[in-house]
Amino acid sequence: MVVLGGGCWVVPGQPVARTLQTTGGWAFTFQVLVNRLVRSPAFLAATSTLRVRPLLQVGAAEMVAVLVRLSTWKEHSRFATRPVNWTVGELSSVNGLMGAAAAPRLCGELLPAAMGCRVGVASTPSGASLAKVTAGPPPRTNLLVGPTPLYLLEKLSESIGREVWIKRDDLTPVAMGGNKIRKLEYLLDEADDLDADILITVGAAQSNHARAVAAAAAMTGREARLILAGHHGGAPSGNLLLDEMWGATVEFVTEGGWPACLRRAEELGDQMASQGRRPFVIPVGGSTVTGALGYARAYSELVDQGAVGTLVCASGSGGTHAGLMAGFALHRTGPPVVAVQVSQTAQELADMAADLADGVVRRIAAAPVRTAPIAVLDGYLGERYGRPTAAGRHAQRLLMRTEGIVLDDVYTAKAFAAIVAGDERIPPGPVTFIHTGGGPSVFAEPAGPR
Repeated sequence: MVVLGGGCWVVPGQPVARTLQTTGGWAFTFQVLVNRLVRSPAFLAATSTLRVRPLLQVGAAEMVAVLVRLSTWKEHSRFATRPVNWTVGELSSVNGLMGAAAAPRLCGELLPAAMGCRVGVASTPSGASLAKVTAGPPPRTNLLVGPTPLYLLEKLSESIGREVWIKRDDLTPVAMGGNKIRKLEYLLDEADDLDADILITVGAAQSNHARAVAAAAAMTGREARLILAGHHGGAPSGNLLLDEMWGATVEFVTEGGWPACLRRAEELGDQMASQGRRPFVIPVGGSTVTGALGYARAYSELVDQGAVGTLVCASGSGGTHAGLMAGFALHRTGPPVVAVQVSQTAQELADMAADLADGVVRRIAAAPVRTAPIAVLDGYLGERYGRPTAAGRHAQRLLMRTEGIVLDDVYTAKAFAAIVAGDERIPPGPVTFIHTGGGPSVFAEPAGPR
């Protein structure tokens, strides 16, 4: 179902079409239409003017003419919808161009002709009001420049016989990307509230989270102190090299694992405070209720983009999974979420995610909202956290050689392995993989916990 701003909706009728849902207004419908036709020579001819001028300058008559010309295209592939990134920013203004009076004609005449669809009427809250309910207030700290891409992995899908989409949060614009950037938008707000002048966090030697904190500290004029588990291992590489390039001070804790790192971080915070500094200590992965707000908001972004099927993500410290689960609970409708264990035990991760998701929902919702059962798949961790697996390496190389996208050994490759394996615990139908980043750790030497 494609929800339109005037309360109208359309359901594509072709066998190859999928059901789509969005709250972004009828402008999204035109984007969906463009997505379905992007391969056609007729599309290139019909939209040649749009590639030269942004839609801000295209009048209503031209919009209608383009839709009519596109309606002649009849080719379809197995996976008919393919996102077109260049239209996203331009289409945000289309709703104001044509106005409510044009929506009935768009629904009643042009879309049925172009897509072979039937037309009806539905009632839905506007995108703005739904976003307010489901995502809470936006962060004051803005590290993102807009939504990250969501698109179909066509060659990979053909290779494994299942429709797989990808949400490219590895392309968030700060610190070489990754899911931690969404969390840090809210965590930095908290640091601002405390007037913090030093950020302290913990992680493994090749921690993606520590790398993001180092960059965020540099951007906001703060000092960063990273308490990392393990040994230095010689010349810095991968994330550790970036940590030092961003000016972070790195301290290794060689014994005692995560508990020892956390104790050291708290000790350092107390020490800094006694010297008149204002420290802000961030737990492993930024996985607090505040940090998880970033992925409750990301869930709304996915819904607005028309995400399909089941969302699949890695779960290491629970924050990303919890935020997505909170978003699912708050929306009440939308794609369900399945996480894949990459650390600890599946039950421990499920319990952590449930507690965090409940905290996020309580912070956002004015009334109690019941969260859904938490699903964490085991069987993909391997020997232990941070060590590559054969299944993960296979999934990593398959995606690289079909789509040119890099996965890291520790998180995303293991989670993607569940999709490649056709794990029956993932509901049937399309899947949308949440790529949470981690690319710099691929270049770490020697191989070790990441």
